[in-house]
Amino acid sequence: MAGEKGFRLKLSGQGVSVDRVVSADVAHQIVAIALGASAVTVAETLRTGSDSAPAGGREMQSVTGRTPPSVREFLLQQEAKRIPEQIASMALYLKNHRNTAVFTSKDLVKTFEDAQEPVPKNLPRDVGWTVRIGWIAPKIGMKNTYYLTSSGEAAVGAKFPADVRRKTKAASSSRRGRKRRAAKSSSS
Repeated sequence: MAGEKGFRLKLSGQGVSVDRVVSADVAHQIVAIALGASAVTVAETLRTGSDSAPAGGREMQSVTGRTPPSVREFLLQQEAKRIPEQIASMALYLKNHRNTAVFTSKDLVKTFEDAQEPVPKNLPRDVGWTVRIGWIAPKIGMKNTYYLTSSGEAAVGAKFPADVRRKTKAASSSRRGRKRRAAKSSSS
């Protein structure tokens, strides 16, 4: 590959023959598909040159001989602090380590308990927040069932950087604050 940037893709089979240079991103996606691991896992593996990717998929881990992390370990690795971050991380955990592409609120409660995290007091509100952010989406035709979106997977893979946290802040809807502001403006 002297003088070429990227990766050389060679694929041949029944009636198909491809031999071309592809970008690193495309190469990561192809390897992820071929190994059955998440794109985040393969990208991290190729970027670091090691097999210790934090969001590892099942196939990648079976190749390395490692057991999957516990839900708690996975949340710590992904640096999920806020509830929507935890929900998105748990969705990726369920997808990669329990072969569950869709999940329900009951699944989330069980996963919070498995992680020894307190179950949110108002889970429907927090699931709704995570849906509004765009990290999970409702599964059409299946009531109270959700799946992880590609933007949710990307946010988990990036470990929720500060700019993502700023953009996904919950709107302050304190009734008390509104009453004070309204009283203050009417008395002026």
